[in-house]
Amino acid sequence: MVRAWLAGPPGGEALSGGPGLTGLTGAPGVTGAPGVTGVSGPPGPVGGPSSGGPSGGAERRGGRWPAALGDPVVAAALRALHEDPARSWTTEDLAAHAGVSRATLTRRFTGLVGRPPMAYLTWWRMTRAAALLQQTADPLDVIAGRVGYATPYALSHAFSRLFGTTPGRYRDRMAAAFADG
Repeated sequence: MVRAWLAGPPGGEALSGGPGLTGLTGAPGVTGAPGVTGVSGPPGPVGGPSSGGPSGGAERRGGRWPAALGDPVVAAALRALHEDPARSWTTEDLAAHAGVSRATLTRRFTGLVGRPPMAYLTWWRMTRAAALLQQTADPLDVIAGRVGYATPYALSHAFSRLFGTTPGRYRDRMAAAFADG
């Protein structure tokens, strides 16, 4: 259920990874990122069924995040993606930002995070979009721009593909769910 993943993993541990990566609760929800406060991962898009993040549920209790945030290359890439998800990132741009080749970045990032950098970016953008849909009354075109999509149609297509519902229906369901309880 979507409501459960926005509430965060039960007993999620807080991790710290330097500027721009604080408050991780066992998944890549970043407290303090613009527009997102304490959001953990949705079920399954990164790492496996109902994973909530890049590592599977079993690894959430201390698996991949400490290693990923401890690697200076991966941490630099994560920080860049979290600080500017709307940027038109390519693996080459991200690798240059981290100071390594594309192959090195992809190998290290995938090994430690559980997904290639661009797949992680897509997941992060959708996580931010879901949080913004829940936390703001901003129209879809504004949210699309904030999370790196040129049009609300592109965001809606990606959102529907990942979550199985449109952004408008998601917003309505979240409003109803929180109004009920």
